[in-house]
Amino acid sequence: MVRLVAFDCYNTLFRVRLSPGVLYARELQRWGLVVQEARAAAAFRSVYKRLAAAHPNFGAGHMTAKSWWHHVVQDTLIEAGVPADALSPVFDKVFANLYFGFTQADSFVKYPEVDSVLSFVRSRPNVKLGVITNSDARTNAVLESLSIRSFFDFVICSHDHGHMKPHPSIFSKALELAGLTDPSQALYVGDDITNDYFGATAQGWQALLLVRDETTLPPAFEPHASDVIHSLDELRNLFP
Repeated sequence: MVRLVAFDCYNTLFRVRLSPGVLYARELQRWGLVVQEARAAAAFRSVYKRLAAAHPNFGAGHMTAKSWWHHVVQDTLIEAGVPADALSPVFDKVFANLYFGFTQADSFVKYPEVDSVLSFVRSRPNVKLGVITNSDARTNAVLESLSIRSFFDFVICSHDHGHMKPHPSIFSKALELAGLTDPSQALYVGDDITNDYFGATAQGWQALLLVRDETTLPPAFEPHASDVIHSLDELRNLFP
């Protein structure tokens, strides 16, 4: 019997409306600075990868997530070709707008079935709902802005917890918050094979891999094909 259903957030419950690189370029335009969106997007990918390797989990343990993102935004814009002397006078306002903007509903697209499915699962007796996400504490504000935070009994953000999925402790913490000791009573739903599906099943959880598009799964996942869903609506089949 499933007593806990926990969800990933990004690309599971909602997606980013526009890529960070595009948003960075458009924010700069408001301040009279021009950078090509494609160049900003490429710079973002490069900088994000570099800083995630140097300071994993958004700098958890030695810097705030806001400081980590400050470095990401600043380095992205410089790498995209914005002159440092032109960026410096406006950067604090640019960063504040971007950082706050990623807590607002209009920065995200909530998948159409999310509200009804969460309401359905929430109505099942003796079932708790949670979120386990590799992100910072702004996730709570995002969930609030999308009017779905109230569905969840808890939200675990990796930066605050100190470890990212697929680390065992983040799944153990979820069990603790749900008041469970048997991991087989917990179900995790997410879109990432390594962090979500195998991260959860390695700890004895049940898991479902959400594949919303026509992505071809790797051959190694074929034995688990029955655990693939294409919409959260399919969770209804798990409950009487």
